[in-house]
Amino acid sequence: MPATQQQLSPNKQFDRVMTTIIHEKEKASKEYFDRLINGGINPIQSNHQITVSPIEQTILSHIQKHIKNYHDYQKKLDENTAVRKQQMKEKYSSLIKTAQTKKDPKEKRRLKAERDEKNGELTIIREQTLKIIEKTIEKYMKDFSIPNLIFPVIIHISIPHKNELIKYIQLEPPDTIATLRKEVSRYMEAKGDSVLSFEKVNIFALVQGEGDPGIPITDDNIPIIEHYNPGPGALFVLQGHLKCAKEAPKICYKVLHPTLEPIVPIDYWTCKNCTLNWLCGACVESCHKGHDVNHFIKQTPTWACCYCQKKKCLIGNNK
Repeated sequence: MPATQQQLSPNKQFDRVMTTIIHEKEKASKEYFDRLINGGINPIQSNHQITVSPIEQTILSHIQKHIKNYHDYQKKLDENTAVRKQQMKEKYSSLIKTAQTKKDPKEKRRLKAERDEKNGELTIIREQTLKIIEKTIEKYMKDFSIPNLIFPVIIHISIPHKNELIKYIQLEPPDTIATLRKEVSRYMEAKGDSVLSFEKVNIFALVQGEGDPGIPITDDNIPIIEHYNPGPGALFVLQGHLKCAKEAPKICYKVLHPTLEPIVPIDYWTCKNCTLNWLCGACVESCHKGHDVNHFIKQTPTWACCYCQKKKCLIGNNK
């Protein structure tokens, strides 16, 4: 005949062992997360020196931040569950004690069953909450995963026609040929020789290493990194004659003025050979090339002003 609950004797030694195991488990778990959250690379104790790259450290710092958020949330959830269980234990202990005093075993059994049921509900709520968090984090990590070809690449641009090399350009994944053209335009403008236009012959060729003949990139709309996979330090060579301002035909300001909007200040010059003031820069470089010229004034013209026409201007409209 099986023993009744009243006949069973509690195994206090076993209970103490289980309490110690649970306590040590919680202590180890706390130490593990504390080391991980506080910047430990490897939470497991090790005698080996572990070094990580800056990229790994960046990823780890983000992981540690998210683990801390999860750990804090779970800690708060556990504390709230423990508080509610303790409140319920105190409440039902009082009720069961009253039923026992009244010698009402039926009520006592009902209260114990009700207590156990509600205690089980709190446990289920905690477990289901953690499962929801787990699924949420799993979905987030899948969305967070870094796809292939997402990283920018440092490249150089060569302009053989101008004997120029633009170094250390950061090429982003969505960048196309338009980005390379903008970099060339920005660079040449800073050099004081603005690009006038990119012609059909101005094709970029991707060169990766010595002896590489280069791959011409002819489609303006293709993301370069995704389709051509340039390595770090890859060279993009701009082929053909690049039309820039210094090579353009010189035009007298008298002709340009009606086409300009807005009007900006320009430099005027004096030619001692021709005894003329108010000469525009284009005429000084063309009509007065080799003459003794000096800077006269910087002025915002209100009309098509250039006095070179008085000496038969070669690039104006009085030829």
